[in-house]
Formats: sequence, C-alpha cells, structure tokens
Amino acid sequence: MNTESNKEKETQKLIEELKIAIESGNNSYARKILEKIKKEQNNPEVQKAISKFTPYLSVDPWFYVIWGLSMAILLIVFFYYVIIK
Repeated sequence: MNTESNKEKETQKLIEELKIAIESGNNSYARKILEKIKKEQNNPEVQKAISKFTPYLSVDPWFYVIWGLSMAILLIVFFYYVIIK
C-alpha cells in the first residue's frame, strides 16, 4: 500500500512537471516526462493528463516561427515585384 502511495505521489509530481514544461514551451523536456508518465497508463488521472497535453506536443513552436518568417519574406518579395515594378 505504501508503494502505491509513493507511485501516486511520483505520478502527481511528474504531471505537475509536465504542466510547467508545457507552459514554459520546453517541448523536448515535456516529451520525456510524458514518456515516463505513459509507463503508468492504468491510472485514470494519468490517462487524463496524457490526453490533455499530447496535442500541444505534436508541433514544435519553432515550426511556426520559421513558417511565419518565410511567409513574411514571400510577401515582401511579392509586393516588391508586383507593386514597385
């Protein structure tokens, strides 16, 4: 019974670390924590946390930064060749 309590405390600690990692944008660390949590999928609280946070880890935020910069460059080139010339 004591080991179950320790597992629950450890799982709760990992869930809190996962929340902090996602809020701070540290997706690589959040993925590592999520893998640790997935080992205990029989716990309904763990399943709820996994389903809640998995969509945020699917795309790296740098993808949006690079995509936005490339769209800005394309827009500038478009306006330069269409409007100015």
